[in-house]
Amino acid sequence: MTRAHLRFHIFVCVFAIVVVTPVFAQVVETPLQCNGDLDATIAYGNIIQCSSSTLGDFDNISFQGTAGETIIVAIQRLSGDGSPLFRILAPDGTLLADWYILSRITLAQTGLHNILVAESSGDQLVDYTVTLERIISPSPTALPIEYGQPVNERLGPLADLDPFFFSATAGDTVNVTATGILGDGSPVFQIFAPDGTLVSDFTSSTQVALTQTGSHTILVAESFLDQTVDYSIILQCISGVCSSTTPPPPQGNGIPVITKVNFPSAIAGDGQEVYGTVQFTDNNAGVNWAQFDVLEDTCGGCFTPFSFDPNSFDPEISGLVEGEFEFFMHCTTEEGFSWTMRLTLKDLEGHVSEPVNFSIACEPPPIARSFNTEFEIQKQGGSGR
Repeated sequence: MTRAHLRFHIFVCVFAIVVVTPVFAQVVETPLQCNGDLDATIAYGNIIQCSSSTLGDFDNISFQGTAGETIIVAIQRLSGDGSPLFRILAPDGTLLADWYILSRITLAQTGLHNILVAESSGDQLVDYTVTLERIISPSPTALPIEYGQPVNERLGPLADLDPFFFSATAGDTVNVTATGILGDGSPVFQIFAPDGTLVSDFTSSTQVALTQTGSHTILVAESFLDQTVDYSIILQCISGVCSSTTPPPPQGNGIPVITKVNFPSAIAGDGQEVYGTVQFTDNNAGVNWAQFDVLEDTCGGCFTPFSFDPNSFDPEISGLVEGEFEFFMHCTTEEGFSWTMRLTLKDLEGHVSEPVNFSIACEPPPIARSFNTEFEIQKQGGSGR
């Protein structure tokens, strides 16, 4: 990822009658957007939308991967006459997947991997969307699913992938069923064992005897990746131990903690880069991703979320249990507006920090920049001041 990816361009949840109530876990997923012909960087759970602007063009989308992870990449056309395909390349250039629309691989190297996208014949333009998810270990976006408790979710935008996870014991027999509720799409799923072995391939309903103990993944997709659909999925225990299905979240000091965000509460709208810092702790010594999401703004959605691997600019970050890294943003305005961002950090083991929110005003130049405002995290829940 080039330094340009850190730039934030701003232009403008006896009888016994049991009633089973579905869990509504729908999350509105906002795709990232490519920035013209610049390389893009994404993380597990991200969806990004891009365009091929030149015939024969190749787009590069990179992500940070760790040896032993099992991942899946999906691509789908949004508009245009072309058909997008992708390759996946390891950090040393080894070809891992060659011109697919959906590919599942296990990574053999740790480092920056590349998804290379092209139109299938090189003679058409196409707008497309790419989704990256991790199967093993469960993705940071994976939802827990309990036995006998339906979960209602949504596949959207196109090429969306929804991972769920549950714990099981070798010898358990389970049944999984996914049913469409609203929309033209058809939900199907795969089941993966703790070591990444495919237990059940794409289907809408199956009963399987599990042979491994540990955290299993259910990955839901639309059957052709070209429709959106609201659906319900249910996991049922047929026989076996079938005790607690949800692995406990990581406990204690293994989770990254954002201790402070230093950034001005107001910056001049003159297009000049303004730098800030993020201070953190992580006893795993493996912070490898910073995600800046936009919660709200006063300019009608003119801001784009951005994310990056701090190690791309300071390789020592992933070896620190306590440290800080830089980021910068800039804006251009003649009238002024403001926005609120949410920052989360992720480490190499997939642990995600509690989010921290901070707000910035973009004011007409000139304005004196000041670091009088610090967003300091309190021990209980965190808050900004």
